[in-house]
Amino acid sequence: MRRSFAAASFWITLFAAAVSDGGQKAGDGGLYGRRIIVETGARDTVTPADTLYAGLLPPKETAEELAHWLGQISGKTFTVGIPAAGNRGGAIYLLRADSALVSAADRERLRDRGLEAFIIRGDASRLQIIANDLRGLAHGTYSYLEQLGVRWLLAGANWTVVPKRSDVTLAIDRLVEPAFFSRTYGGSGGFYSWVVGRGYTGSAASRASGQSEFELEWSA
Repeated sequence: MRRSFAAASFWITLFAAAVSDGGQKAGDGGLYGRRIIVETGARDTVTPADTLYAGLLPPKETAEELAHWLGQISGKTFTVGIPAAGNRGGAIYLLRADSALVSAADRERLRDRGLEAFIIRGDASRLQIIANDLRGLAHGTYSYLEQLGVRWLLAGANWTVVPKRSDVTLAIDRLVEPAFFSRTYGGSGGFYSWVVGRGYTGSAASRASGQSEFELEWSA
């Protein structure tokens, strides 16, 4: 009887180990192969002022930011790389609309949608974030993280919510574009330059009028 019980325990343990191993493989599959594929080019270069004040990140830095947060969510390491010939599955893709990996239909969907619009499409095998510009790629990346439950309620780790998940796949197909034209106006004090302060009036040509070209265009 004891021998039978021991044998049964052995097979139960072996079965449980097999299920656990299978679950691990499924979990890896649920992490899009832990790969983030991104294409970069010369036009993705941004200045330090762009990064600091305009919040612009080159696609590679956006991919690295995504890898960081997915690592926090899953406890796994995500790698960032460039597209490999013939390999279009098992990864997260951050793609500009003019990439060879983007379909003509998606390029048409994004046509005339501006710099900040993006397509986010995912299933169990891969996720694509497609945009006309690096702005849209960043917006799509953070939209994806928000769909997974990440929240930045205030500055600092105490106000950051990062759920623990073994599956970061997302079933989605959505075109998103902002509902506003500009991010630059501050209603509490007019137009402001981070470089020279609130008295900024633009170029030497516009200084005499006391208004910058942007302010004149905004008023018009």
